Amino acid sequence: MLSARGVIEHFERKVNNLPPHIRSDRSHANRFEYIYTKNGTFRNEIHKEFSNISARGVSELAEEVFNNSSADIHSWNRQNGVCILRKDYTKNQRKFLSAVCASIPCTMTVE
Repeated sequence: MLSARGVIEHFERKVNNLPPHIRSDRSHANRFEYIYTKNGTFRNEIHKEFSNISARGVSELAEEVFNNSSADIHSWNRQNGVCILRKDYTKNQRKFLSAVCASIPCTMTVE
């Protein structure tokens, strides 16, 4: 099972067209702003969750979720998806994670 942080890292690895300067950037916000702008599948999934959000809004959510997530529970097995606790994430953070999971694809369970 992936952690919320793990699903973000897995998705970043899965995106093949990241330029070297974006891939090596330590900021998840910068990576997700680029991914949102360039990756139509991800952008479509985001638009299913949010009616009106900018690339900057997506990047801020990516950074919030990554920083809010535990680094302790990492597994690269996406077969079981990601499980998060509702109380640990805002509604918008959960919607962001749902869009990331749909883009991979993997399942997301909220408890």
